[in-house]
Amino acid sequence: MKIIFESSDNIILRIDPNEEVVDEIIKILENKNITSGWISGLGSAKEIEISWYNIESKEYERKVITDNLEIISLTGNIALLNKKLMTHIHGIFGLRNLSVIGGHVHRIKILATAEIYIQNFRDASFIRNFDNETGLNLF
Repeated sequence: MKIIFESSDNIILRIDPNEEVVDEIIKILENKNITSGWISGLGSAKEIEISWYNIESKEYERKVITDNLEIISLTGNIALLNKKLMTHIHGIFGLRNLSVIGGHVHRIKILATAEIYIQNFRDASFIRNFDNETGLNLF
Protein backbone atom coordinates (compact mmCIF):
# COMPACT_ATOMS: atom_id res chain seq x y z
CA MET A 1 0.00 0.00 0.00
CA LYS A 2 1.16 3.50 -0.73
CA ILE A 3 -0.36 6.84 0.20
CA ILE A 4 -0.66 8.80 -3.06
CA PHE A 5 -2.20 11.93 -1.56
CA GLU A 6 -3.01 13.10 1.93
CA SER A 7 -4.59 16.24 3.36
CA SER A 8 -6.27 16.88 6.70
CA ASP A 9 -9.53 15.24 5.57
CA ASN A 10 -8.65 13.17 2.49
CA ILE A 11 -6.42 10.22 1.69
CA ILE A 12 -5.88 8.44 -1.61
CA LEU A 13 -4.27 5.01 -1.43
CA ARG A 14 -2.79 2.70 -4.00
CA ILE A 15 -3.17 -0.92 -2.97
CA ASP A 16 -0.75 -3.29 -4.65
CA PRO A 17 -0.98 -6.84 -6.08
CA ASN A 18 -1.82 -9.58 -3.58
CA GLU A 19 -2.71 -7.09 -0.84
CA GLU A 20 -6.14 -7.36 0.76
CA VAL A 21 -8.21 -4.18 0.47
CA VAL A 22 -10.19 -4.24 3.73
CA ASP A 23 -7.06 -5.08 5.78
CA GLU A 24 -5.10 -2.24 4.18
CA ILE A 25 -7.94 0.24 4.72
CA ILE A 26 -8.21 -0.76 8.40
CA LYS A 27 -4.42 -0.33 8.82
CA ILE A 28 -4.48 3.22 7.49
CA LEU A 29 -7.61 4.12 9.50
CA GLU A 30 -5.96 2.90 12.70
CA ASN A 31 -2.67 4.61 11.86
CA LYS A 32 -4.40 7.93 11.14
CA ASN A 33 -6.96 7.56 13.96
CA ILE A 34 -9.93 7.88 11.58
CA THR A 35 -13.18 6.63 13.14
CA SER A 36 -15.85 8.22 10.91
CA GLY A 37 -15.79 8.72 7.19
CA TRP A 38 -16.52 7.56 3.68
CA ILE A 39 -14.69 5.17 1.34
CA SER A 40 -14.79 4.77 -2.44
CA GLY A 41 -12.59 2.97 -4.90
CA LEU A 42 -11.90 1.05 -8.09
CA GLY A 43 -9.27 -1.29 -9.52
CA SER A 44 -8.84 -4.99 -10.26
CA ALA A 45 -9.09 -8.09 -8.13
CA LYS A 46 -8.15 -11.74 -8.40
CA GLU A 47 -10.32 -12.97 -5.54
CA ILE A 48 -13.29 -11.51 -3.73
CA GLU A 49 -15.55 -12.62 -0.94
CA ILE A 50 -18.91 -10.88 -1.12
CA SER A 51 -22.35 -11.59 0.24
CA TRP A 52 -26.03 -10.86 0.04
CA TYR A 53 -27.89 -10.22 3.28
CA ASN A 54 -30.89 -12.46 3.79
CA ILE A 55 -33.25 -10.40 5.96
CA GLU A 56 -35.41 -13.44 6.78
CA SER A 57 -32.59 -15.57 8.20
CA LYS A 58 -30.61 -12.50 9.33
CA GLU A 59 -27.47 -14.01 7.82
CA TYR A 60 -25.04 -13.06 5.08
CA GLU A 61 -24.96 -15.56 2.23
CA ARG A 62 -21.27 -15.49 1.28
CA LYS A 63 -19.61 -16.36 -1.99
CA VAL A 64 -15.92 -16.46 -2.93
CA ILE A 65 -15.10 -15.71 -6.56
CA THR A 66 -11.63 -16.26 -8.01
CA ASP A 67 -11.14 -14.69 -11.45
CA ASN A 68 -9.76 -11.61 -13.17
CA LEU A 69 -12.32 -9.07 -11.94
CA GLU A 70 -12.69 -5.36 -12.51
CA ILE A 71 -13.52 -3.45 -9.35
CA ILE A 72 -16.04 -1.14 -10.97
CA SER A 73 -17.08 0.60 -7.77
CA LEU A 74 -16.54 0.34 -4.04
CA THR A 75 -18.49 2.52 -1.67
CA GLY A 76 -18.74 2.40 2.08
CA ASN A 77 -18.41 4.07 5.41
CA ILE A 78 -16.32 4.01 8.56
CA ALA A 79 -17.82 3.81 12.06
CA LEU A 80 -17.37 2.39 15.52
CA LEU A 81 -19.10 -0.73 16.80
CA ASN A 82 -18.61 -1.48 20.49
CA LYS A 83 -15.79 1.11 20.44
CA LYS A 84 -14.03 -0.89 17.70
CA LEU A 85 -13.34 0.41 14.20
CA MET A 86 -15.39 -1.15 11.42
CA THR A 87 -15.95 -0.60 7.73
CA HIS A 88 -19.15 -1.27 5.83
CA ILE A 89 -18.32 -1.60 2.12
CA HIS A 90 -20.34 -2.68 -0.90
CA GLY A 91 -18.85 -3.43 -4.29
CA ILE A 92 -19.71 -3.90 -7.93
CA PHE A 93 -17.39 -6.17 -9.91
CA GLY A 94 -17.10 -6.77 -13.64
CA LEU A 95 -16.61 -10.24 -15.07
CA ARG A 96 -14.77 -11.24 -18.24
CA ASN A 97 -18.06 -11.49 -20.19
CA LEU A 98 -18.84 -7.87 -19.15
CA SER A 99 -21.60 -8.89 -16.77
CA VAL A 100 -21.50 -7.54 -13.22
CA ILE A 101 -21.98 -8.91 -9.73
CA GLY A 102 -22.06 -7.11 -6.44
CA GLY A 103 -22.73 -7.24 -2.77
CA HIS A 104 -21.43 -6.64 0.71
CA VAL A 105 -17.60 -6.83 0.66
CA HIS A 106 -15.81 -9.08 3.13
CA ARG A 107 -12.50 -9.44 1.32
CA ILE A 108 -10.81 -8.33 -1.91
CA LYS A 109 -7.38 -9.59 -3.00
CA ILE A 110 -5.82 -7.25 -5.56
CA LEU A 111 -4.74 -8.39 -9.02
CA ALA A 112 -2.98 -5.29 -10.42
CA THR A 113 -3.99 -2.30 -8.32
CA ALA A 114 -6.76 -0.57 -6.43
CA GLU A 115 -7.19 3.14 -5.90
CA ILE A 116 -9.04 3.96 -2.71
CA TYR A 117 -10.35 7.32 -1.52
CA ILE A 118 -10.97 7.90 2.19
CA GLN A 119 -12.78 11.00 3.41
CA ASN A 120 -12.28 11.66 7.11
CA PHE A 121 -15.31 13.13 8.89
CA ARG A 122 -13.37 14.61 11.81
CA ASP A 123 -16.35 16.34 13.40
CA ALA A 124 -18.64 13.31 13.17
CA SER A 125 -19.02 10.30 15.39
CA PHE A 126 -20.61 7.40 13.55
CA ILE A 127 -21.64 4.74 16.05
CA ARG A 128 -23.27 1.44 15.09
CA ASN A 129 -25.51 -0.57 17.37
CA PHE A 130 -27.14 -3.95 16.91
CA ASP A 131 -30.75 -3.79 15.73
CA ASN A 132 -32.85 -6.82 16.76
CA GLU A 133 -35.46 -6.31 14.03
CA THR A 134 -33.02 -6.45 11.10
CA GLY A 135 -30.14 -8.31 12.71
CA LEU A 136 -27.78 -5.59 11.46
CA ASN A 137 -25.47 -3.09 13.13
CA LEU A 138 -27.14 0.21 12.22
CA PHE A 139 -26.21 3.86 12.69
